[in-house]
Amino acid sequence: MSDPLSRLVENVAELERGWERRPLVGRSLGGFDDVFGLEHLEALLADTPLPVSALRLMDGGAGVEAGALAGPRERGGPGAEAVIDPAAAAEALRGGTTLVFEELQSRIPSVGEFTRGIEDATGYRTYSAAFLTPPGARGARAHYDMGSVFMRQVHGSKRWTIGAPEEFPPSRPWNRRRIEPKDPWEVVLHEGDCLYLPRGYVHVGDATGEASLHLSIAVEPVTWHDILAEELAGLAAREPALREALPFGFHRMPEPEAAALLAERTAEAARTLAGLPAAQAWRRVVDRHGPAAPAAAPGLARALAAARSGEEENTEEEHDER
Repeated sequence: MSDPLSRLVENVAELERGWERRPLVGRSLGGFDDVFGLEHLEALLADTPLPVSALRLMDGGAGVEAGALAGPRERGGPGAEAVIDPAAAAEALRGGTTLVFEELQSRIPSVGEFTRGIEDATGYRTYSAAFLTPPGARGARAHYDMGSVFMRQVHGSKRWTIGAPEEFPPSRPWNRRRIEPKDPWEVVLHEGDCLYLPRGYVHVGDATGEASLHLSIAVEPVTWHDILAEELAGLAAREPALREALPFGFHRMPEPEAAALLAERTAEAARTLAGLPAAQAWRRVVDRHGPAAPAAAPGLARALAAARSGEEENTEEEHDER
């Protein structure tokens, strides 16, 4: 598989320069069928009993309960999650509902392989979903995301209306508030195009006169706040002074005395953090937040062999004891 970022943008250096700052549109980036397409979704529905939680429904910008698409499963019972009836999903699509397929990196091997390449190139972990929208329909209402996202158009076309962030970087999730793009501009993505949208940018998409399918690859952000909060938590685990409670009657302390105490403890924490081996701290950052290693094969046969071997050893020990 070729360099994955070159299949999402025309100029990787331009992406790096504008990373998390500027939207970027890539045009005519070539075929994508080896990674993802409509046939992958067809196979996913036909070959795999998908749990209802793997699919979200949207109609006119509003979420719709996906439980109505539930079909019979091989074995039910208490606690068994319902599975999607492919015929019901197709009927919902015919009725104008957008289907959002979740967690595709875990469900479609080619998407998983592709996104591992994105993670290796950027350093950030990713999450993928596909949006299948009927002609002229709208999926999600105007919103913004807490992670930057690549939207690779793989079938049909979609018109995106984009507005500047309410704040950048965003400090709180969208949480379904009603917002509208500010100073909006439009871009129409056709098959082979891709839009990179930094986190916080308000956007809303509408299928044109043809159906639309795009793969959304979201980048999970790691902020300096995340890192410093983790290091401070680690420091508190090592330094008893940071775990001490505030003084008795702190709410009545004279403000100058309270401010001096706070400044003293803050300075102590800052000195200790500044004295930590930076290389060690950075290795912790990479280990915690860098790309995850590919999942190893389950090795069930090896596990059974090991269990059998252990059973034989136990039998021999019991025999020796007798």
